[in-house]
Amino acid sequence: LSTSTAVVEGVFGGALHVRDLADHGDFGIGTFEQLDGEGILLDGVCWQARADGRVSQAPGGEGIPFWIATHFEPEVTVPQGPIHSLEHLGQLLDPYRPGENLFVAIRVTGLFEEILVRSVSRVEQGTTLVEAAEGQATFSHRGLRGSLVGFWSPTHASSLNIPGYHLHFLSDDRCHGGHLLDVKAEAVQVEFDF
Repeated sequence: LSTSTAVVEGVFGGALHVRDLADHGDFGIGTFEQLDGEGILLDGVCWQARADGRVSQAPGGEGIPFWIATHFEPEVTVPQGPIHSLEHLGQLLDPYRPGENLFVAIRVTGLFEEILVRSVSRVEQGTTLVEAAEGQATFSHRGLRGSLVGFWSPTHASSLNIPGYHLHFLSDDRCHGGHLLDVKAEAVQVEFDF
């Protein structure tokens, strides 16, 4: 798969396909050819959250220019909450990371009081990520059960993945999803795979 640096520079053509993800993991996040939505790979199923708010299972032949995936095997499970914001969530998770040099896969499940997500629209080849983000659609939801799926990545790997926390949301009913912008919850379960 491609790198986050390539995506930032506007390289959005599919390098692999959704069907290839099974070789790399059952858990992860990414995007689709020409930034056609936000991707969530959960329990081996790939979901596509589009800019019109629709969420559907991604077709096997859909191109994927950027993805980070793993075979998720939780090593630590802890309850957390209350969570007041995305920044606060990061502060709660930081003590569980074993250091600044390891990737950490993270799944957060529970009832989310408030969730704010975004998804970008399909763009033309050569559009930069900054330009594409100007046309992003945002969606605010209340009282949704679901999962946050994502990773904490070290700064030294910024050419491979977005450094720090990068999380996508998928509701349990598979009707809502996207790139996480903000979150509030009273109590959730957090699983870490180091």
